Formats: sequence, structure tokens, C-alpha cells
Amino acid sequence: MAGRAQIYLATYTEAVHSQIYVDKTGLIAYTNSVLNTAQKYICVSRPRRFGKSMAADMLVAYYSCGCDSRSLFRGRNAEKAHSFLSHLNHHQVIRLDIQRFLETEDDLDTFISEIEQGVIRELLETFPEYAGLLSGARLKVVLSLTRRLPRNF
Repeated sequence: MAGRAQIYLATYTEAVHSQIYVDKTGLIAYTNSVLNTAQKYICVSRPRRFGKSMAADMLVAYYSCGCDSRSLFRGRNAEKAHSFLSHLNHHQVIRLDIQRFLETEDDLDTFISEIEQGVIRELLETFPEYAGLLSGARLKVVLSLTRRLPRNF
């Protein structure tokens, strides 16, 4: 997860330094406010070409412990929130681009399975010590097991 976080950090860095960048970091303060609540599952939905990937890259850059992104948020709306430092680069993050799993109509048959395997592969890269536990398992089982492991996912 850390290696991929660097990719999304680079992508978000490029967006921030573009002339057409619009500060959407208010989403971070909102997301922080719903963590550990019943509303913790959020969906970032916008019309086509309106910044969903950029918003996802921003959230990865902010939350991921796989990168140091404080300077990217200096002077932005998110930095003003009282919760800003408490979550900055403190979390393991998995970013899924659903479109990448759905290249053709034929992929519909394997859609869920490929997402599950992609998430499990990423978990195994980050937590190789659990390889025997995670290999070949369904995602639902993996996630239930991770809640009981000493090294928090």
C-alpha cells in the first residue's frame, strides 16, 4: 500500500501545482468527522470528468502512512480543520479504481472476484507476515480476520 501511495501522492502533487487546481480539501474535514461513526462509508460521486480520481488521490495522499504529504495541504481548507493533524498520514489506505476492473463487458463475470483478489494482493504486499493466513481466502474472511490480528490493517 505504501508503494502505491507514492504514485497517488505524485498524481495529487501534479494536480495541486496545476493552474486549474480547485481546493476540494474540505472533503478531508468531512471524512474525518465521520470516521468511526455509522456514516464512515462514503461515496465520492460526481459527473464524468469532475474530479473523482483527483479526490481519491487527495484522500490517499492525506491519510496514507505510506507518504509524507503535509506540505501539499499547507494553506488549504483541510489544514484549518481541528482534526487535520490527527489523521494526516496515519492510516493504511487501499484505493480502488473500479473502472480498471471493468475493461470490457466480458469482465462482468469476474468483476467481484478480481476486486477481492486485488485487495488481498495489496494486503499481502504490505503485510507479508500474514501470507499463509490470507492466501486463497475470500475478502470477507480476510477482513474479519484482520480485526483480530496484532498488527492493525
